[in-house]
Amino acid sequence: MLIKRSNYAPAYVNFFDDFFGRNFMDEFLTKEARITLPTANIVENESNFQVELAVPGYDKKDFSIEVNEHVLSIKGEVKSEKEESKSNRQFTRKEHYYASFERNFTLPDSVKTDAIEALYENGLLTITLPKKDHKELQSSKLIQVK
Repeated sequence: MLIKRSNYAPAYVNFFDDFFGRNFMDEFLTKEARITLPTANIVENESNFQVELAVPGYDKKDFSIEVNEHVLSIKGEVKSEKEESKSNRQFTRKEHYYASFERNFTLPDSVKTDAIEALYENGLLTITLPKKDHKELQSSKLIQVK
């Protein structure tokens, strides 16, 4: 028997899946409510690192990216409000949607923190972390004894 495991609230979902024999939480949660931390792909090239996060439905202004003491923090927050009404049936529906995430990555000393760039395109947030030159990495120093 193949058991489907979900990415949201895994401990609770697995309990319900095992007990009820199906993905119980899918019956109650909408697609928006199931959004969790975006997965990250980290690629190392000769000249840089790239962090890729799949975050569809966001806009460029929804992201906050900062580096503090060699820790890269990526935050995203999106809010949405929908309202429908039909006067002939006196039907009104109002929905609020809110999602946020935060991912933190410890950067190696070889990253030029002042040259980091970010690009959001087609639901993919790509952060490019340029590496320092070999000359910049050499931090040996001769210390004289007094």
